[in-house]
Amino acid sequence: YFYLNQTYNAMPYLSISHVIGQRRKMYDRSILNVEKHGTDMTFFIHYSCDITTESIENLQFAVAHYAAKSRLQDLVGSNSFELNSRQLGIMKYLLRPDISHVDIKKYQKLYKVVYETARIDLQALESKGFVVSRKIGKKLIYQLKEKTNGE
Repeated sequence: YFYLNQTYNAMPYLSISHVIGQRRKMYDRSILNVEKHGTDMTFFIHYSCDITTESIENLQFAVAHYAAKSRLQDLVGSNSFELNSRQLGIMKYLLRPDISHVDIKKYQKLYKVVYETARIDLQALESKGFVVSRKIGKKLIYQLKEKTNGE
C-alpha cells in the first residue's frame, strides 16, 4: 500500500476509509439503525453502496484531472513560455470533460477582459496550433485541436 500510495497520485481518491471519515455521522447513524432494527443490515448496506459509489466517483475525477493535466503538458509542452496566463487557463478549461468549446463572449466573462483582448488571445492560440475555430451561425467558437497521426 505504501508503494502504491507514493507512486500513484490517484490512490488517496480510492480510499473508502477517507470517505467514511468525511461521512462519519452517516456511518454512525447506519450502525445505530442496524442495532435499532434488530440487525437489519439494509441501512448499512445502503450506506456502504453510497460510500463505494462516492469513492469511485472521486477516483474518476482524479483520473480525469491527471489526464487533462497530462494532455495539457502534451499540447503545450515547451511552448508554454509563449502563452500568457489567460491562454494557459483557457487551455485547462477546454480540457474539462464537460466543456467542448469556448467563444469570445465566454472568454471575456471568464477572464474579465474586453472583446479585443479575448479575440487576440484566442486567435493567437489558433495561429500556434492549439485550437481550431469554426463558425456556428454568427458565432465563432474555438475548440482544442485534435492531434493527428503526423503530429
